[in-house]
Amino acid sequence: METHINSLSYFRSHWTVWKILGIAYKQFYWRKLYLLYSLSLILFVTIGYPLHLGSSVFQNDNLPDDLKNLTVFTTCLACSLKIILYAYNFDKVQQMEQLLKKLDSRVSGTEETLIYNQLKIQLRNILFIFISIYLPIAHTKMLYKRFEHIGSEGTEDSETQLEACITDHKRLLQLFRTMESFMSMPMLIQFASTALNFCMGISSFLFFATEPMDRSYFLFYSMGVALEIFPICYYGTDTEVWFGKLHYAAFSCNWTTQSRSFKKKLMLFVECSLKQNTAMAVSNNAKSNKPLSVSRLQYDFELRDSLTPTHMITDRNLKTHVHKLNSFPLIQQVRIQDFGNQG
Repeated sequence: METHINSLSYFRSHWTVWKILGIAYKQFYWRKLYLLYSLSLILFVTIGYPLHLGSSVFQNDNLPDDLKNLTVFTTCLACSLKIILYAYNFDKVQQMEQLLKKLDSRVSGTEETLIYNQLKIQLRNILFIFISIYLPIAHTKMLYKRFEHIGSEGTEDSETQLEACITDHKRLLQLFRTMESFMSMPMLIQFASTALNFCMGISSFLFFATEPMDRSYFLFYSMGVALEIFPICYYGTDTEVWFGKLHYAAFSCNWTTQSRSFKKKLMLFVECSLKQNTAMAVSNNAKSNKPLSVSRLQYDFELRDSLTPTHMITDRNLKTHVHKLNSFPLIQQVRIQDFGNQG
């Protein structure tokens, strides 16, 4: 049973935002007019607004207000840099759409349709920026089911099915790498901005802010920027997990009764699928997964301690901070992993 699905329908909200931001110039017939709009938007908003904020960062009478301005400036500057990078790599969006069309044409059966219907429900609760990283997960789950059905009774030639699934896997890897190259540098900027803002927010909350409203602002702002990168790390890990399960699906098919040629191709696929696929933020600089969140948390605490005013450090509160830091299970886990790596 064939099922016609359209993964590109999830990009409609993306295209609306991209057109407003002035980076989808190939979608308009009046390109010159749209390019004029794009250049004006980039000059006066994308570039002009962060520069305007940066010129007045340290123009306040007290330090907490300066830190508020600095956090807002850092966030706006990071957003502007990400928009410029997305616009520079925008041609890769069409490459991802072409790969998704080919993967959509392979969807069939009740189980794969169920996965697609679950995707519709889950995407209602996901911010639109993470749709592009979640779609490969859904198609990997469908490929998992496809592998399991190879060689079952009443199906077409098993070796033909296997070759088609291997082609699907190659397209998924290509989609994953294209998506990674499109998002990697903006995500690195996001991680750096998050670490800096979290450090400044916690430092201001603990040492500089005196008014209740200021302390509340820095506390909730720090929590917000820390949670901001959790979805991308979560779905990056989920992508890695499902890619790592494909070799189990390959051996779940009816391979024992197949030909020697089939078994040889299956073994070659299993060897290729054992390679770990992890989304990176600029080559090998940072992984977009859960362990990164732990490492960034440890880095934030270390950076915060390095910015603590020296006159506020005493033996007593230093021991208190070290004891509290060591009591975090996540920090203990990082230290155990570091110890194991050193060993």
